[in-house]
Amino acid sequence: MADAAVGGKTAIDIPEGKNLVGAFHSPAGVLADLVTLETLPREDYVSGLAEVIKTGFIADPAILDLVRADPEGAVVPHGAHARELIERAIAVKAEVVSKDLNEKGLREILNYGHTLGHAIEKLERYAFRHGDAVAIGMVFAAEVARLAGRLSEREVARHKELLTAVGLPVTYRSDAWPALRATMSLDKKARGARLRMVLLDGVGNPVIYDSPPEELLTRAYQAVAA
Repeated sequence: MADAAVGGKTAIDIPEGKNLVGAFHSPAGVLADLVTLETLPREDYVSGLAEVIKTGFIADPAILDLVRADPEGAVVPHGAHARELIERAIAVKAEVVSKDLNEKGLREILNYGHTLGHAIEKLERYAFRHGDAVAIGMVFAAEVARLAGRLSEREVARHKELLTAVGLPVTYRSDAWPALRATMSLDKKARGARLRMVLLDGVGNPVIYDSPPEELLTRAYQAVAA
């Protein structure tokens, strides 16, 4: 509702990776019925909240303030700010997609946290909740940005605090890095052998980081490893 429903992109997961085969086709309209969210298990609602928080980091910091002010209320569909959180996330997604339907440039910023996140999902054979994987991926991206001199330690801590406050994971298995790194090379943002990641030059200012040094990636993962 807050992410995949808006944008006209439909894809499937294949053994080589996530969302690698699909098509773009704009829908006539999208219905977001908030009442249906009451039928979701709490874990699935929280997982979906990861994409909402993502839009806060890349474009709308007010989302982060709302979650921080009431994390318990953020994780239930009848929370005080649920409607505003979802509306703000949809507004970000709709604006980006309207400018770049076919993901030729700007739309890539919506993949914040997804480079490592998708690799985790593939390693888990897609039995891992998408939002949980993206949450870990956002912390990884924040650590990469910190090591690259783009993001402060305070903002990295903000990632961890917000995600943890709503019950999302921020660490992953320490022994998984070699397999994850190999899968990241198949990311749809990659260009040949060049890995490209969405990072933040501060909250609300996403950028594409082309060819991050391997040693930097390894150090960033060490900060994420459980």
